[in-house]
Amino acid sequence: MPTLIDAKQRQQPALHCAFAASAQSWSDEDQLVAAAMLDALWSVATYERLVGDWQIDHERTVRGISWVLEWVAQAVEDGHGPT
Repeated sequence: MPTLIDAKQRQQPALHCAFAASAQSWSDEDQLVAAAMLDALWSVATYERLVGDWQIDHERTVRGISWVLEWVAQAVEDGHGPT
């Protein structure tokens, strides 16, 4: 699993950096929380939970995750942070 661990170690700082750039007026804590939410939504575990535990098919799962990610993107554009 070293490849997945390496990818995760790069992904988290990259997400945090993206929020630092796009939500400059937000506190560091809000930027961190928003980045963590995106990380959680994009995770394989989230996908597997929706497909396996909730019995939602692949297409609907991807559509649902995309729908929530669009909410987050719109909130960032509108300047609405987690707090």
